[in-house]
Amino acid sequence: MSLTDAQREARRAGIGGSDAAAVVGRHPTKTPLALYIDKVYGDDFEGNARTEAGNRLEPVIREWAAEKLGETFTLPDTMYHPKTRRMLVNLDGLLSSGWVLECKNVDGLVWRASQDELVDGVLRTHWWQVQHAVEVVDAPGAVVAYLVAGNDLILERVERNRVVGDRLRRHIEAWWERHIIAQVPPENGSADDRMSLLEKLHAKESAGMLKTDAESIVSLAREYDACRKAVAVAEKNRDIAKANLCSVIGSAAGLDLGPVGKVTWKAGKNGVRTLNVRMADTEQHDG
Repeated sequence: MSLTDAQREARRAGIGGSDAAAVVGRHPTKTPLALYIDKVYGDDFEGNARTEAGNRLEPVIREWAAEKLGETFTLPDTMYHPKTRRMLVNLDGLLSSGWVLECKNVDGLVWRASQDELVDGVLRTHWWQVQHAVEVVDAPGAVVAYLVAGNDLILERVERNRVVGDRLRRHIEAWWERHIIAQVPPENGSADDRMSLLEKLHAKESAGMLKTDAESIVSLAREYDACRKAVAVAEKNRDIAKANLCSVIGSAAGLDLGPVGKVTWKAGKNGVRTLNVRMADTEQHDG
């Protein structure tokens, strides 16, 4: 749903429904580390054509779904779990039956490609979002209304799983204490996430050196240093191997290694000689 500035600020202080799959490591694109960066430094994502379409179509999907269900709905403000404010939700709608309503605008190709990965008839990310929402508002379940390819309205009912909901709440509380309060980034993240974190930390350098002995940050520095040294060694060994191969080839066209592979050493149109190494199913070109 389209959030107000106040709702966005509230979500930075806790885990919202769209964060649920990420916080448990089940989101297809957003890692726990990316979620940590959003909560600590703010989300830089300003939206795109797809999110704008979703925001514009949400009222249409909500009205259509309610009519199809024969129910009315309300639009509550930000709601918090009665046991912790770290778990919150901004509902697309709360149906008169007490069930949560989630509205989704889905590309037709994405919907067809995801049929083998559905959980209770909904996309896995949305399943976690639903379990998060119904746990917060103490609802019996949720109706996920999918507008597929702008034509078909598909309604899927997902019942509340109380065991999952309780474990999710406990996990969120522990995750927040362990990472946000203690300022220890999760280890589960992509290379881009790690680079983003380093960029965020580097941005503070203008105010002086940032001091930290957090093991996760120290591990990042050690990993980078080890990779840098490994690349330097690999490049040196590559150059030595190249020189030795070229010495063996001499003025010949290359080396036939039988079923193992082939090495060729030939000049291109610009006169620059190129060493081509083909080993089994792999291929390497070295200028």
